[in-house]
Amino acid sequence: MATYAARRLADMAENTATIVGIELLAAAQGIDLRKPLKSSPELERAKAQLRTVASFWDQDRAMAPDIAAAKALVQSGRLQGLAAF
Repeated sequence: MATYAARRLADMAENTATIVGIELLAAAQGIDLRKPLKSSPELERAKAQLRTVASFWDQDRAMAPDIAAAKALVQSGRLQGLAAF
Protein backbone atom coordinates (compact mmCIF):
# COMPACT_ATOMS: atom_id res chain seq x y z
CA MET A 1 0.00 0.00 0.00
CA ALA A 2 2.79 2.46 0.87
CA THR A 3 4.47 1.93 -2.50
CA TYR A 4 1.29 2.86 -4.33
CA ALA A 5 0.85 5.94 -2.12
CA ALA A 6 4.41 7.03 -2.82
CA ARG A 7 3.85 6.74 -6.57
CA ARG A 8 0.70 8.84 -6.30
CA LEU A 9 2.57 11.57 -4.41
CA ALA A 10 4.23 12.87 -7.59
CA ASP A 11 0.83 13.30 -9.25
CA MET A 12 -0.53 15.02 -6.15
CA ALA A 13 2.42 17.43 -6.05
CA GLU A 14 1.93 18.20 -9.76
CA ASN A 15 -1.78 18.92 -9.24
CA THR A 16 -1.07 21.05 -6.17
CA ALA A 17 1.45 23.17 -8.11
CA THR A 18 -1.20 23.76 -10.78
CA ILE A 19 -3.78 24.79 -8.19
CA VAL A 20 -1.37 27.14 -6.41
CA GLY A 21 -0.42 28.67 -9.78
CA ILE A 22 -4.08 29.30 -10.65
CA GLU A 23 -4.71 30.82 -7.23
CA LEU A 24 -1.66 33.05 -7.67
CA LEU A 25 -2.94 34.24 -11.05
CA ALA A 26 -6.38 35.00 -9.62
CA ALA A 27 -4.94 36.87 -6.63
CA ALA A 28 -2.58 38.93 -8.79
CA GLN A 29 -5.41 39.84 -11.16
CA GLY A 30 -7.59 40.90 -8.24
CA ILE A 31 -4.84 43.05 -6.75
CA ASP A 32 -4.17 44.68 -10.13
CA LEU A 33 -7.87 45.44 -10.60
CA ARG A 34 -7.90 47.28 -7.26
CA LYS A 35 -5.07 49.69 -8.16
CA PRO A 36 -3.91 52.04 -6.68
CA LEU A 37 -4.44 49.91 -3.57
CA LYS A 38 -1.58 47.57 -2.71
CA SER A 39 -1.20 44.37 -0.76
CA SER A 40 1.51 43.50 1.73
CA PRO A 41 5.14 43.90 0.62
CA GLU A 42 5.57 40.10 0.53
CA LEU A 43 2.55 39.59 -1.69
CA GLU A 44 3.58 42.48 -3.93
CA ARG A 45 6.96 40.76 -4.42
CA ALA A 46 5.20 37.48 -5.26
CA LYS A 47 2.97 39.32 -7.73
CA ALA A 48 6.00 40.96 -9.32
CA GLN A 49 7.60 37.52 -9.75
CA LEU A 50 4.41 36.25 -11.39
CA ARG A 51 4.19 39.22 -13.71
CA THR A 52 7.60 38.30 -15.14
CA VAL A 53 5.99 35.16 -16.62
CA ALA A 54 2.28 36.06 -16.97
CA SER A 55 0.98 39.51 -17.78
CA PHE A 56 -2.20 41.24 -16.60
CA TRP A 57 -5.33 40.02 -18.39
CA ASP A 58 -6.57 43.17 -20.10
CA GLN A 59 -8.15 41.28 -22.99
CA ASP A 60 -9.56 37.85 -23.63
CA ARG A 61 -6.93 35.19 -24.38
CA ALA A 62 -6.20 31.54 -23.72
CA MET A 63 -5.40 30.94 -20.07
CA ALA A 64 -3.43 27.70 -20.51
CA PRO A 65 -0.05 29.37 -21.24
CA ASP A 66 -0.35 31.61 -18.17
CA ILE A 67 -1.40 28.67 -15.99
CA ALA A 68 1.58 26.64 -17.22
CA ALA A 69 3.93 29.59 -16.57
CA ALA A 70 2.52 30.15 -13.07
CA LYS A 71 2.82 26.44 -12.31
CA ALA A 72 6.45 26.45 -13.47
CA LEU A 73 7.11 29.48 -11.25
CA VAL A 74 5.65 27.66 -8.24
CA GLN A 75 7.70 24.54 -8.99
CA SER A 76 10.89 26.56 -9.51
CA GLY A 77 10.97 27.59 -5.86
CA ARG A 78 11.44 31.27 -6.70
CA LEU A 79 8.49 32.15 -4.44
CA GLN A 80 9.97 30.45 -1.39
CA GLY A 81 10.82 32.81 1.42
CA LEU A 82 8.36 35.51 0.31
CA ALA A 83 5.70 34.48 2.80
CA ALA A 84 6.51 34.83 6.48
CA PHE A 85 4.86 32.34 8.80
